[in-house]
Amino acid sequence: MTCETILAGSGRSRRRAGEVPPDLVLERAASCPLLAGLAPPARERLLGLASVRSWAKHGMILREGERPRNLYLLVDGLAQLCTMFERSQVTLLMLTPGACFAASALLRGEPMLAAAQALRASLVAEIPATPFLELVRAMDPLAQGLLQDFAIGYRNALREIKTMRLPNKRERLLSWVLTMQREAGAGNAIELPFTKVQLAARLGMQPSTLSRLFARLARHGVEVQGRFLRVRDIGALERLGAEEGLTEPPVP
Repeated sequence: MTCETILAGSGRSRRRAGEVPPDLVLERAASCPLLAGLAPPARERLLGLASVRSWAKHGMILREGERPRNLYLLVDGLAQLCTMFERSQVTLLMLTPGACFAASALLRGEPMLAAAQALRASLVAEIPATPFLELVRAMDPLAQGLLQDFAIGYRNALREIKTMRLPNKRERLLSWVLTMQREAGAGNAIELPFTKVQLAARLGMQPSTLSRLFARLARHGVEVQGRFLRVRDIGALERLGAEEGLTEPPVP
C-alpha cells in the first residue's frame, strides 16, 4: 500500500505519507459493507493494491461526469457527494470514514452522477478498478445480479435526490418530461406510466399545480392529450432545460 500527498485548491493537506497507519486503512475497510463481506484473502489483496491519497479541504476527488478508475474508500476526514445548480454547490450525500464511493459507476460502467469533494483534510484509499471488477465477475451469478440491481437502484435514488433538490416545481416537471422524451425517442409521443395524480405525487406537488405547470409548458411545445404527452420541439425544450441547469431524473 502506497501513500501520496495531493495538492488541492490553495492548500496542502496536513497529512503526511508516514502518518497513515496501515491498521487504520484495514479498520475502515472492515466498516465498509462492500469490502467487509469479502473473504479476508480477497480483501487483503485489494487493499494491498491500494494507494492512499491525502486531500486538503475542498479538494475535488472526483468530478461529476468523470469515469472513475478506482473504487474509493474514505479512511479519515469528511467528504461529500455534490452537484452544481445555478452556480451553487448542492450537497447530496455526506461521506464519513468507512464509506466507499464510485462503486455503482464502476459496476455499471458509467460516469459519476455527482462530484466527490473533501470537506476537510481527508485520507482516501484508491483501489484499482480492474482487480475489483475481476473479483465481482468471479462471484456467484446471483450475487453479481444483486450487485447490479443495487447499483441501478442507488443511481436512480441519487438522480431522484438531485431532482428533488430543484427548488422550482416547474424545473422538476421539465426535467422529467425531457428524460421521458429521451427514453421514448425524438418525435415519439410519451405515454404517461401512471395517472396525473400519481405523477404529481411522484414529483412532490399537488395535482392542481401539475395542471398549471403543464399549461405553462404548452407555450414551449408540450401538449397533453389524455394519457399521452407530445413535445413539438425537443431542441427548444432541451435548450430551456440547459439554461436552468436541470438534472436527469430516473424514469418513470
